[in-house]
Amino acid sequence: MNLKQMNRVSIIWGGILFSLVVLLTVFGFLYKSKTIEYRQLEEKLINISEKYVEAKFLYPEEKQALKITLEELKNEGYIDELKNGNENCDGYVILSHDGFVFNYKGFIKCSKYTTKDYDK
Repeated sequence: MNLKQMNRVSIIWGGILFSLVVLLTVFGFLYKSKTIEYRQLEEKLINISEKYVEAKFLYPEEKQALKITLEELKNEGYIDELKNGNENCDGYVILSHDGFVFNYKGFIKCSKYTTKDYDK
């Protein structure tokens, strides 16, 4: 191959790589925009669970976890329903304790979306 052919090949591969990066970025933004409402539901469930835990003093022991279900929150009057538009959702929050930090992780299951590792 001469220098001119190598230059063309590098420009073609550069264009292909650039197009691939742009395409993946667009798909990422589209996915993020579709799931933002569901992530807001997860945050809502976490915020309600934090209030529930603080009111009931339900903090787990160190290295332990506590599961707070949507039904439990409904029964205690903290939430009526978990909906995205007309779509009813179910969910729970896992509260874990590691050292001085309490970690809340929300999980929801709707007809069009399920949080990764739901019911794992």
